Amino acid sequence: MTIELVPPSVSSQEIEREFTLEVELENEGRFFAWELLRGRAWIRNVASRSHRIVHPGLASLGLVGPGGWPSRGSWSDCRETLELGPGERVDVPLARTLGAHDWRARSEHDLELVHVWNGRIEQFDPEKPDLPAGYGAMADVPTFELRTRAFRIVMESPLTVELVPLAPVPSGRRYRLSEILRLELRNVSDKPVELASSEAPLEIEVFAPDSHHRFKVSRVLVLPAHGELELTSDPELGIDAWSENERIGARPRNKGQAYLRRKGWVHPVSSRPVKFDLR
Repeated sequence: MTIELVPPSVSSQEIEREFTLEVELENEGRFFAWELLRGRAWIRNVASRSHRIVHPGLASLGLVGPGGWPSRGSWSDCRETLELGPGERVDVPLARTLGAHDWRARSEHDLELVHVWNGRIEQFDPEKPDLPAGYGAMADVPTFELRTRAFRIVMESPLTVELVPLAPVPSGRRYRLSEILRLELRNVSDKPVELASSEAPLEIEVFAPDSHHRFKVSRVLVLPAHGELELTSDPELGIDAWSENERIGARPRNKGQAYLRRKGWVHPVSSRPVKFDLR
């Protein structure tokens, strides 16, 4: 396989000066910890002439701390070039890049989005010509690095879930879950939190001493700012059930935990594990 490599017609410095990488986040970069992060990013040609640039892919994009060094871009991920005229822009896959980042380590994240093109590879196996289509044109694009301005993403965790044991677990008779536990929700923020709607019901899992119980709330349920809600005491919510030990002949367990899930949440909100009295 023969590939003609054309010397770059523009310099790295020209590309980095005449293109900008920009990012815009919803809600000014503040999100609940269980939410999908939402925003968009793009590369813009701010020059008065057209330029060819390597189309950004997931491996060539990275989130780093201000001034940090990203992993070098992969030629196999940048499969095409595109021509951008003056003022034109192209979107970059921000959602995938945000989804690949670890947001649980801390609540505040000072970041920059970086797009890197590391240039052509110097050697490859001619017996395995697996270079992407258009690689000859890509060889004409010099190495470059584009960075956004520094921005901050704050992951708020205002919702707390507490599973509270109330009494020893009865032996030899059926009982209601509400006899032995409470499921309490608290919103510690200054904003209301929508928990459920007909379009996105709240799914509740309770691991109780007798069994694993599942419930669903499909009506509109909003927890006001600094509000509290006890789920098992509200008959309209239906977060209660009869025990299963006697019916299935299982021995009770002394541990329990609760999980809340909802469409659009990237992970559940859970209580701490608790122990029940099995006397």
